[in-house]
This record gives sequence, C-alpha cells and structure tokens, in this order.
Amino acid sequence: GVLGGSWAVWYQPYKICAVRGSSVVLPCSYDYPNDHDYKYEVQTVMWCHNNNYCLNTSYVYHSGGGSISHEYRHRAEYLGNKQKNCALKIKDIRTADRGAYRFRFETNHPGGKWTGVPGVTLSVSELQVKMSPSGVNGTVREGDAVTLTCDTGSCSSTQTQITWIKNGRPISHTQTPNNTLRLNPVSYRDSGNYSCAVRGYRATRSQGFTVDVHYAPKSTSVSVSPSGEIVEGSPVTLTCRSNANPPVQRYSWFKSSDMLERKQSLFFANISSGDSGQYYCEAQNRIGDHTSTAVTVDVQYAPKSTSVSVSPSGEIVEGSPVTLTCSSNANPPVQRYSWFQSSGAAVWEKGSGQSLNISNFSSGDSGQYYCEAQNKHGAHNSTAVPLTITGTVRITHRDMSVAFSGNCQISLC
Repeated sequence: GVLGGSWAVWYQPYKICAVRGSSVVLPCSYDYPNDHDYKYEVQTVMWCHNNNYCLNTSYVYHSGGGSISHEYRHRAEYLGNKQKNCALKIKDIRTADRGAYRFRFETNHPGGKWTGVPGVTLSVSELQVKMSPSGVNGTVREGDAVTLTCDTGSCSSTQTQITWIKNGRPISHTQTPNNTLRLNPVSYRDSGNYSCAVRGYRATRSQGFTVDVHYAPKSTSVSVSPSGEIVEGSPVTLTCRSNANPPVQRYSWFKSSDMLERKQSLFFANISSGDSGQYYCEAQNRIGDHTSTAVTVDVQYAPKSTSVSVSPSGEIVEGSPVTLTCSSNANPPVQRYSWFQSSGAAVWEKGSGQSLNISNFSSGDSGQYYCEAQNKHGAHNSTAVPLTITGTVRITHRDMSVAFSGNCQISLC
C-alpha cells in the first residue's frame, strides 16, 4: 500500500489475473488518521481505471454520484464500506478491463482525501484449448493417447476450475489436475469440437478446438436394392458402405474368393441365375481396410432346361412297364409337374407329378409325351419324346410258336 502519515490504501495482491467472461474481486483496505483534534468521516469512495489519481475521469464506481463509465454500468459492485474495506467486484470481465485500478476516498475535511497508488493491476486472459501431441489441424490416429489442456494463459491454472464442453454440451466428471482432459486411447467417438470454460461462467468459454480422429474403415456392410426377392432379368444394385476417416479411398468387390470390380456399387442391369452366390466388399483408406460380411444373392427364376427321361431306356416291349420322369431347373423348386400326350393335333393331359408311370404299355399308349414344370415365376415345357412299341413279342399256343415284331397283327384259330 501507500502510506502518507496514517493515510493508507492496501491492495493484496497488487497483481491479479482474470479469465475473460469471469468475475474478479479486487481486494482492498484503507485507513485514515484517528485524530483527537479532528474527527474524520469518509463521505465519498470511488474506483477508477487507468487514471493516476481518480480525478476528472469517468469512474468504475462512485458513491457520490460521479460519472460512471458506461463500460462498467451493471458490472461493477462495491463490496466495501466507508470504514476500512474497499473491495471491488467486476463481473463479466472483458479484454478492455485490463490495466491499473485505484481506490480513492474523501472525508469531511477539505484536506482529507487520498488515492491509493500505484493501485492493483488486472491482466485478462483468454482460455485456449491445446492438444498434445499436436497434430496437423487437430488430427490424431485412433488408439493414440491424447491430452487436451485448457490453457489459462497468464492466469494460474490453480486459480480456476474448468468445465469441458464437447459439441456444445458440458462433459461431466472432467475436472482433472492441471485442467487437462485425457483421451487414452482416443476413439473415433471422441471426434468433435472441444472448448473449455471456467466452471460457473459460460461466458469464459474458449474458442472451439476440433479433434479429428482418423481411423481405418469399420462397420462395412453390403446393401441390396431392391430389397426382397430377386427375380431373373431384373436390375439389381449391391452397394458397399463403410464408416471411415479419412473417407474410403477404394472399394473392392468379391464373389466367393474371386475379385470382381473396384467401385462402390456393383450393378446388374439384367441379373441371371448364374449371378447367384456369396458377395462381399472391402473398404480401404490410408489407415487400413475392413471387409464386410458376405450376403447371399439368390436369383429366382421360372423353370428352365425342362426335359423327359424314359426308363427303361431302349426298346419298349408291349405289356412292359414304362416310367417317364420330368426334370427341370427352377428357383424356387418346381411346385407342379403336368404330363401331356399328343397325337397329331390332339393333346390330352395324362397326369401330374414328377413321374408318369405306365404299368402295361400297349399300342394305345404310343404317341408324343412331354411335361410342363411350373413354379410361382412361370412355366416351361419339355420337348416331346416319342413312345412306340419296338420290341418283339412271342406267343406260344400248344405246340405252335409264332414270332412277330413291329405293328403286325396275327389271328389264331
């Protein structure tokens, strides 16, 4: 403090640091003579900013109606009295508030006036987020250990309690020694805009600092469009999606273990049954790569390659059993088989089921036979196969035996 006889003003400490947006109290006490010949009474107290003796100026505070600077209206609060305490509180600290503050008091005696010089010096600091280890534009690699520090500048970090904010929302339970926030190991979920503020003073919030966590592709998946059943002949698109930072630089497509193409989408303008199979994709950036799980492409189609087989094969002997079997390639499998016999322009249905059994083949069964295979996507007919009696038949009557073949006739009497 400054002493003039028993006149005095003390500032303790005489240097104070405050974070922009916070509040600060300038501690102050004063004294004046206790004279038996004259009783001094304090009538006016005042604080001034960057003025040597608090004369002819706009004031931070003035109890006697002096001109108050508009910069301090509603922000300065006198906590002292007219006896010994002269503390001053300034709220919502601004950068322009830095400088020297002095207290002056005036008594009822014309010569009883005193200004405490040199005053108390206020420095104003801005909070700033810093990252260690530092990365280019705040970039780090997933899995690294990262520490964010709320730098209080010229203010001692022990004087402040810090709240951390991510993407505009306070992070709970983040008060740590030296006002640090440790991300160890750092995850892709830690990417975001970080700022810090003095606890209880959101106006002190620092400028945002972007943490950009780089990581290899993950959550790689394949989508099929359109969804649902895939019918032969329709257009189908397989799309590979992946979460990555930096973005995926290359997509690769595989069917089973065979590499197909390098692009994000695999397009089939007219998909065929031969395209059925297991498909998966690989996403890659400069950090690494990731493979999706395989998806099954099941192309459905109407029956095709429908054919008839005859058992037994070879010559057909009259009276022998004959079995016709219908085979067809279809997805879903054939739901209904139908059998037809034709002779000339005449066609009649012979039955249903995959096999047609003729237990005693006769000349009347001769003709062209074909089958129809059907599922929910359509139907397909086989080519017709001819059935005729071509074998030799022997008839024995008493001591006479007759042999004939082909379509000949014989009478016995």
